[in-house]
Amino acid sequence: KYQAQQGNWVEAIKFFDRALEKRPKWSEALLYRGQVHRNLEQYTEAAADFDRAIEADPENAKAYALRANTHLAREDYERALDDANKAIELDPALGLGYMVRAAVLLATEQNDRAIKDLEPEDTLRKKSVSLEDKLYKQTKIAFNSDRDGNWEIYVMNADGSNQRNLTNNPAGDVNPSWSPDGKKIVFESFRREELLRNCEIYVMNADGSNQRNLANNPAIDQAASSSPDGKKIAFCSYRDGNYEIYVMNADGAEQTRLTNNPGWDAAPSWSPDGKKIAFRSDRDGNDEIYVMNADGSEQKRLTNNPGPGGGPSWSPDGKKIAFHLFAFADRNFEIYVMNADGSGQKNLTNNPARDSGPSWSSDGRKIVFTRAKGIGDFEIYVMNADGSEQKRLTNNPANDARPSWSPFLASETKTKEDE
Repeated sequence: KYQAQQGNWVEAIKFFDRALEKRPKWSEALLYRGQVHRNLEQYTEAAADFDRAIEADPENAKAYALRANTHLAREDYERALDDANKAIELDPALGLGYMVRAAVLLATEQNDRAIKDLEPEDTLRKKSVSLEDKLYKQTKIAFNSDRDGNWEIYVMNADGSNQRNLTNNPAGDVNPSWSPDGKKIVFESFRREELLRNCEIYVMNADGSNQRNLANNPAIDQAASSSPDGKKIAFCSYRDGNYEIYVMNADGAEQTRLTNNPGWDAAPSWSPDGKKIAFRSDRDGNDEIYVMNADGSEQKRLTNNPGPGGGPSWSPDGKKIAFHLFAFADRNFEIYVMNADGSGQKNLTNNPARDSGPSWSSDGRKIVFTRAKGIGDFEIYVMNADGSEQKRLTNNPANDARPSWSPFLASETKTKEDE
């Protein structure tokens, strides 16, 4: 499934083939492989997979809808219409069934009937939005707070409720970042006494258990970011006399330098497809946002602003990068967003307070960030991705900062409708 989601169709088919050798009637694998075949315009193979899925589960409405879509691509409108009707009969709320049937009707110039099929889409869209809201509520936000006398990693619900301490350590713990499966959090800690409490990269389970050092280096290591497949962690380190971007395996092994220049390179952030890393660098005299390939090649500057910028964060679809920038017009830091190529830079916050450290929600609809209204007054805020509806999530006399939004987390009470 991962290979298919990344567009690696040939590799995906190889893995599905192996899965189906072990479980020949595995409907989910058959449906996924069929869709990959269809993407490759291998319609005969796609239809065969959907045939097998229906044979394994005759009540599988999605299998009928996908087979109908394949018949539609082959301009076999009669069979496409039959399968679409069957899909709707089995599941009247399945949007794909209506959409395929409407496409068949349009192709056969039955426009009035097609319009009637498209009418239920508004109801289906409302159901989809309702499910998005439900998934949104299953996310968490990790952040650091000094409310207990020193910096600790906390976690809270997406609406700011249920705030709790995860680290509970006398040393400072800051700058959390989630693993892509939501099961772990990497962070910075100053807890090693023998290194004069030097900043190092730690990891823990999402509930705060099993905290352990990953980097184990006498130099400063910070700003960890997990790759989308969970196999790598990018971070910045001062071990060579200035800050450079490094990468290591998720267990801390094979630490490798990616950047090598006299400037300071920091704050790495992986693109959703794992092919790029955005980061901050002052190599040209000012803090700007750069991007490079995941192996460190093709380093390229994206921004060229008079004020310093930092904290890049990719949108879930990989099309946008949010970051903070010192706006001279306002004489403070604001949250900006730009296209992934650096174009279309736009101020989202437009607020007299200092705003920094953006992090996207998994559905791309919201951005969480830190707002500082004065010295010692840092709070976590959230806004829509267009900058509207800015709302405070934390509210206490201490400092709360550096939020990181989790991926969608599995619900303990997931129902068949959720699936």
